[in-house]
Amino acid sequence: MVGTHWELVELSAVQREQAIAAVTDQFFNLEQFWHDSSGEALPLTEGLSDAQCQVVGRWPQVQVVVDFHHPHYPQGILRRSFQVFDEAGRVHLHSYAGINLMEDLDTGDLPEPGQAKDGVLRI
Repeated sequence: MVGTHWELVELSAVQREQAIAAVTDQFFNLEQFWHDSSGEALPLTEGLSDAQCQVVGRWPQVQVVVDFHHPHYPQGILRRSFQVFDEAGRVHLHSYAGINLMEDLDTGDLPEPGQAKDGVLRI
């Protein structure tokens, strides 16, 4: 409804930081996500490289943005964004965000590269 807004919940700085870390920690090192029986580090999914994770925005409009290269769109980057809080400042849970990203990449459940804008394909 136009003009409607939510009263913000009260979250301490520590609670906000913990909520953000719960998402960013899943993307800390996508290029060495798995380790095989010999100890070799492997990426989250085959072909993923040059991964970066950044936090953008101010509370409650904080997003975690993950950019990386992948063979699905070799001429640009793939990007997935996660809203950490809702409009009222409540925490969005993204418990399996990293695994969900892996499944989307492994199954090819991705937008067509022609949908990219300015070299970025949002997935």
